[in-house]
Amino acid sequence: MARKRNHKDSFVVASKVREFVRKSNCFAGSDLMDGINRNVAGLLARAAERAKNNKRKTVRSYDL
Repeated sequence: MARKRNHKDSFVVASKVREFVRKSNCFAGSDLMDGINRNVAGLLARAAERAKNNKRKTVRSYDL
């Protein structure tokens, strides 16, 4: 059975984000993942709205 997504689920892999930040010789703050997830959720919501406004049900990369 598919799991329902709630506000605590993540859109991105935290270990990959930390690895990317470390490669930039920086540290990842404890609030970084929450900020990324909020931004991604907003980005996806806007993309879905754009697809609907264009009478499509499929969100495409150009909707981002």
